[in-house]
Amino acid sequence: MPPATLPLSPDLTTTVFYGAKVPRIRLDKYLARLVRYVDAYVDETSSVFSTGAYCLLWGAALIDRLARVRGLRVDPMNVHRLFMVATLVAFKMVDDEPCSNEYFANVGGVDLAELNQLEGSLLVGLEFRACVAPSELRAAFDEFCPGALEEGRGGDLVAASLARAGGAPSKLPAATAKTTAKPSGPVLATAVRGG
Repeated sequence: MPPATLPLSPDLTTTVFYGAKVPRIRLDKYLARLVRYVDAYVDETSSVFSTGAYCLLWGAALIDRLARVRGLRVDPMNVHRLFMVATLVAFKMVDDEPCSNEYFANVGGVDLAELNQLEGSLLVGLEFRACVAPSELRAAFDEFCPGALEEGRGGDLVAASLARAGGAPSKLPAATAKTTAKPSGPVLATAVRGG
């Protein structure tokens, strides 16, 4: 029996991420939960490096790519699910022994079958290109954490994670409106800030 294949369809890769309603948990709390449980899985106790923060940033770059390539609109109805599955895919890309999908389904608050469908849809939408270039990580950081280093809002942990992984310089300058503007627009920042 041949393996099941997922059709490469714009509909499948965009609409599957929408929930029936906006989740009750605020996005910042949900993202913190994802980071906390990734770090707990790898027994990360370092205050200098966070695997979870790095995976979250990697996931943000994947979501941005999916939005640009497939025209996905990131909004309150899909942003939680997108971050959950993109963080999982990122975790699988950066860790030799990532958690099981069952573990991550529990962390994300969905059942295993749904997470498996979301993961397949994300990968199909990305044409199975889940590697992220350092420039994509930098762009995701600039968009997602503008001014985080200078304002002390936690971006230093992500920056240290990027530097340790070779993804960006150890000292990232603060993002400004002039330096973060991209042709595709601030896809994630707008969704995260609720705009």
